[in-house]
Amino acid sequence: MSIRVRYPEADRLGQVNSSCYPVYMEMGRTEMLRATGMSYRELESDDCCLVVAKLHLTFHKPARYDDELVLETSIDRATSARIDHHYRFYRDEVLLAEGRTTLACVTRRGELRRMPEALLERLGLA
Repeated sequence: MSIRVRYPEADRLGQVNSSCYPVYMEMGRTEMLRATGMSYRELESDDCCLVVAKLHLTFHKPARYDDELVLETSIDRATSARIDHHYRFYRDEVLLAEGRTTLACVTRRGELRRMPEALLERLGLA
């Protein structure tokens, strides 16, 4: 997916603030899910809230204001308890940053639950 860096996302040096990357990663996950025909709203109606249990970022080069970034989002591993995503941020085919998240599924009350079978099927993981 393509992301244009907006002015408020840059610091005084014109570089993307590190706090923006988790938001971009969420956008990547949301669009990946949407591409399967499923939405977070649909999961929540099934009492499944996907929460970030672990997040890791490695920065190689800075992204800057007005850059057009390409975000590649993929799934490394999925089980009935978690989904591990991998993210790669590029500008002009140069790798700028990489990230990983582990998502868990919880109920609205915050209790752990299994990933819905429909989700795993839509992601091609069942």
